[in-house]
Amino acid sequence: MTAVKICGITSVRDAHDACRAGADAIGLVFYDDSPRTVTIECAAAIVATLPEYVAPVGVFVNESAHKISNVLRHVPLKRLQFHGDELVTACEAYAMPYIKAIRLPCDVMQKTRLFAPRTRFLFDCGSDSMPGGGGTCFAWEQLPLSLARNNVIAGGLNNQNILACLQYFSPWGVDVSSGVESAPGIKSFSLMRDFIAQVRAYRP
Repeated sequence: MTAVKICGITSVRDAHDACRAGADAIGLVFYDDSPRTVTIECAAAIVATLPEYVAPVGVFVNESAHKISNVLRHVPLKRLQFHGDELVTACEAYAMPYIKAIRLPCDVMQKTRLFAPRTRFLFDCGSDSMPGGGGTCFAWEQLPLSLARNNVIAGGLNNQNILACLQYFSPWGVDVSSGVESAPGIKSFSLMRDFIAQVRAYRP
């Protein structure tokens, strides 16, 4: 079954709605330039309400080790997501499972070879000024299908294209943020519910 992460959760209410909709994980963005950024206090309050089966993921963009360590002291995250230009040594410094985002277009084979075979990747569309969450799809043909199967597809996913994404990639997981929002940083329960329902109904 394809895993679903709802990224950019900014409130306890939206976290609760994501869980009701059937999310497997939520993303908490610790990046000041994002409209979906959360404080440590807000993130801790959100994680405290999550059921055990929903994994909180901390999203960082070229962040200092000091800040990440400080977040981990106060927020019991289950996985880290690195969405910038982090090297493998930085990603593995916390002895935690992590996801490394790869922003397309790029030489994706070269980028992924820099990391250990066990690394989980998230493929997204982004730039230096907008690392992710911009609601834009990358050109799917840029990503070899062999890489998609054990990793996560993101970038402009919504209720209109999620079925096509699943049919094209059959990915391990999908990640959605702006595609299930009523406004930047504000999630819509009905959009999350319908998105996840399509994923659950899909059979390769």
